[in-house]
Amino acid sequence: MNEKLETFRRLFPGRVEKLIKALRVVEHCSKSHCEFDPELVTKCWTQIALCFMEVAASFGVELHVTINGTPAEELQ
Repeated sequence: MNEKLETFRRLFPGRVEKLIKALRVVEHCSKSHCEFDPELVTKCWTQIALCFMEVAASFGVELHVTINGTPAEELQ
């Protein structure tokens, strides 16, 4: 097997798992012990969505994200 493919297969799943765990940490801010600012939340999730879209595109994956029904790229 190609060395670069082996490296990808070794690194990629772990990095994705770290990303998922980090999102779960962010989710804790939505719990009842915090009061959140909806405008700030929308701005932050827009930035996260745009980053997801950009990174997905670097892998050849076309990702479309809407936030409250509006395409993320229109909220920039």
